[in-house]
Amino acid sequence: MEGVSERCDFADDGEIAVNMVRKSLESYLGEWDSKGRPIKGFLYSLLVLDYSMPNLEGPEVAQKVTEMYEEYRMKLVEKDPSLFDQEIELLPLPTMVCLTAFQDTSYQDTAKKHGLSEFLVKPVALDTLKRLTREYSTM
Repeated sequence: MEGVSERCDFADDGEIAVNMVRKSLESYLGEWDSKGRPIKGFLYSLLVLDYSMPNLEGPEVAQKVTEMYEEYRMKLVEKDPSLFDQEIELLPLPTMVCLTAFQDTSYQDTAKKHGLSEFLVKPVALDTLKRLTREYSTM
């Protein structure tokens, strides 16, 4: 998607998306310098998830990602207790946006309950995707 972001990764289904987030967390937390900054890796700042994806739907992916971040924050504090109260800042949850063809408010309610912050009905304009990447990009 030209002009959308410096870096975009794509997943064909929900399980792949969850695994991609897990790998980014593991890499990010793998090695730290003497000042407590990660040496390699990255964290996703934005996840754009289709409501209906194979294997895991968008709301399920959002729930699993949220749970995963909580787990990795606990691991971070266990590894270095001095980071207590900084773990959310050090591992900020990515903003999660839902794309769907469904306009029914029950889908929106389900998405929001699972941590999806925005709900966009398809077709989504390229300008909207550009706005999202500018707004939520940490690069």
